[in-house]
Amino acid sequence: MLPFKLVWHPGYDLNLGDHVFPSKKFRLIRDRMLLERFAEEGDFVEPGQEGAEPAADAAAPEEPPVEPAAPAVAAAAIPETPEAKT
Repeated sequence: MLPFKLVWHPGYDLNLGDHVFPSKKFRLIRDRMLLERFAEEGDFVEPGQEGAEPAADAAAPEEPPVEPAAPAVAAAAIPETPEAKT
C-alpha cells in the first residue's frame, strides 16, 4: 500500500476515441499501476472521498514574480549639424 492516495474516477476517461489528447490514458495508467503492483485498489480514491484532499504539508503554488514595467523611452535629441543652421 502506498503512503499516499491516488485520486481517480472512471469519468476521467471521456471516451473521445482517436483524439489528440486521449483521456483513456488516465485509465491505462491506473490499470498499469495495478498490473505491475505499484499500487493496490485501496490506494485509489474518488474525488470527494476521504483522503482525496491535498496533504496538509503540500506547498501552495507560488505566484510568478511580476516583472516591473519597462521604463518609458525618451525621444532621443538629434544634434544639430552645421548644414542645418544655414
